[in-house]
Amino acid sequence: MNEELLDQVKIVTRDQIKYDIDNVKPIESLSPYINVEELPSKFLPYPKGSKISYKTFSYGELEQWANTSLADEDKIKLALSGIKTEGFEITDLDLQDFYYIMMLRKLSTFNSPRFKLSFECPHCANYTTVTPELSEIEFSELELIDEIPVLVEMSDKKILEFKPMTISDFLRFKKSNLEDTKLNRLALQVRNMEFEKALEYITNSTSIDDMEILDELDVLLNFGNQKITVSCSDCGNPVIVPIAGVSALAEPFRKQVRSLKDSIISRKK
Repeated sequence: MNEELLDQVKIVTRDQIKYDIDNVKPIESLSPYINVEELPSKFLPYPKGSKISYKTFSYGELEQWANTSLADEDKIKLALSGIKTEGFEITDLDLQDFYYIMMLRKLSTFNSPRFKLSFECPHCANYTTVTPELSEIEFSELELIDEIPVLVEMSDKKILEFKPMTISDFLRFKKSNLEDTKLNRLALQVRNMEFEKALEYITNSTSIDDMEILDELDVLLNFGNQKITVSCSDCGNPVIVPIAGVSALAEPFRKQVRSLKDSIISRKK
């Protein structure tokens, strides 16, 4: 090597290598977080000024999601690693908002992700299957209330304070092996009474008015029954189909949009 080239050689010491490694930016910096502008809850459960953001799924996350042995609790904890909150603890994120954000992550990661939806058409009575996009699912907005918690006066003048189920509530639900029933859901969402007392009070309610109120609350606290409007593939008529498994739709799946053959670069070019 001549002297001119030797002068251009940069000598790196072990200390410099350690400094560079210690100051490497985290991988998350390569995947910018996207701010959430709208939510099914309209941000009502959170302090004013709160912010929520998310990033797209990484290859490693998709591999972990593909592990069918993961329990629901583990999947939620894994999913939370790609979501940030400001102004409140991430486990206080409303469960329906969480599912919605997960669908946003899915939309941001894949090109036009779709899901299969099978139903019996009320017009032609044929059983048909369509593949709409996740973005077409309609989340009912909170129309009856303008603030959360929701204060409800029961027939005996007792006031119950309700707040939608959060991630921490759901994790507790699973940890306690509670059966997913309307009674348990409602009792868990009562915030001014212990779960056991709330469950006993709701279970023993005898007022018809209270029963109807509790039924409406169960729907309201889940921001309505999610639905989607699609066209029957046989007769072409529009059909409103209720969506019960929004949580399942929120799980990421892989959709290959480019083959390996198309991605390999030939050295002959």
